[in-house]
Amino acid sequence: MVSQQIECEESGRIVTVTSSSARSIKLTPSFKGGEMCKNGVLNGVDYNGEFCISVGEVLPIKRQRFMINGIKRLVNTKGQHIGYTLIVAKLNKSSMFLFPFLNYSRPYYRWKTDFMNCFNSTEDNPNEVALYLWYKYSASIEMEEFEEKIKKHPQYVETIDVDQYHVLYKFSIPTRYYEDYKLIIQGKYSRISEIAKERILDFHSAKNNSPLYKILNRDPSRREKMEKELDISISESDELHDPFYEEEERYLNKYNIPALKISKW
Repeated sequence: MVSQQIECEESGRIVTVTSSSARSIKLTPSFKGGEMCKNGVLNGVDYNGEFCISVGEVLPIKRQRFMINGIKRLVNTKGQHIGYTLIVAKLNKSSMFLFPFLNYSRPYYRWKTDFMNCFNSTEDNPNEVALYLWYKYSASIEMEEFEEKIKKHPQYVETIDVDQYHVLYKFSIPTRYYEDYKLIIQGKYSRISEIAKERILDFHSAKNNSPLYKILNRDPSRREKMEKELDISISESDELHDPFYEEEERYLNKYNIPALKISKW
């Protein structure tokens, strides 16, 4: 966990930014008066000009840097607005459906702490068949030990230092899952093998009543729910999840954090 407090001298307000995961940051307290919106979407928060952060900016927290790609209101269990969640990375379909093919478990890959996202290609190599795991990098003993373990993975190919704060680990696709890999990128989630389905569900600890299970098995209850929500008719042969959009599954160079592109805060 990385945390920092910023004191606003004029108002005396203490703004706290806390990153317990590489994918999101908690910003407190709430400050509705300083919310900035673009096309009706929350795009930034301005604490009377003393602390301000917007989507697209890079937020420094101690020695780390986080590029903010989204902001949403943070509420407690009582539904009270207590602050904001700054979204750094949003898990894509590769993380849900392809990542499990590398075997092992979520804890093995530091899913809840340093893992950010999974991609099936990069902007520089858009046509290759591989998996890239994107991680928040920190100079720590834990990270060194993790890298040593990753490099012993049977599918490991190489490490790519994309910037000072992030790293990509490249892996090949296990032969046994290659056909399943191709079906998934075609959006044919329910057509993959039973072994592949079991691997995905086991990796995410998903039960038989979970959305993931219902997607992989074209569950009738999910189809009925989607028909009501979308007010459309869905064929029994149709997949029950969005298509696999390649632009969301590719690592783009714009994700890199340039050395000089940081917020003044």
